[in-house]
Amino acid sequence: MGRSLPVLNFPALAGTLGSIQQQVSQFFTPSPTIPAPHDGRTVDDFKPYLIALNLTKRCNLKCDHCYLDATTKSAGGDDELSTEECYKLIDQIAQVNKGCLLVITGGEPLVRPDILDIARHAVKLGFMVVFGTNGMLINDRMAKELVEIGVMGMGISIDSLDPQKHNRFRGVPGAWEAALAGIDP
Repeated sequence: MGRSLPVLNFPALAGTLGSIQQQVSQFFTPSPTIPAPHDGRTVDDFKPYLIALNLTKRCNLKCDHCYLDATTKSAGGDDELSTEECYKLIDQIAQVNKGCLLVITGGEPLVRPDILDIARHAVKLGFMVVFGTNGMLINDRMAKELVEIGVMGMGISIDSLDPQKHNRFRGVPGAWEAALAGIDP
């Protein structure tokens, strides 16, 4: 936790004006032991603890709220990084903090054909890897492979406890049922 804020001691303020000025000055003057933002630190002194990588725009859903067009959802878009570019990006992140939580997401990351190789690469570098997914593509085989790779968790989107509301929101009949099956493959 951070440093406690100083408390103005009102009974002690009954003294002179100098003592009031001292108390007010002490309250508003930062302690020299706590560095200020302008103390010479650089961006190199800070390390991210969570990084979310949206590695694809591909998706197996048709959510009304989505900003992607159907072509991009199926093909991934021209700006999608190649497998080698993903490796290079993850290598660069590792130079900053290989111990951070790396969230692999998209779109739907599990529709990307090389996603398990990318996850494997990140785990080998020491990242704590989790996926952000709609859960529809997780089955026993996929769950087992993710565990064997070393993926530490899955964040699965459930938009309603009512299957019809979830399915309507996600634009695909059976999306709720498939997501729940992915939670308990």
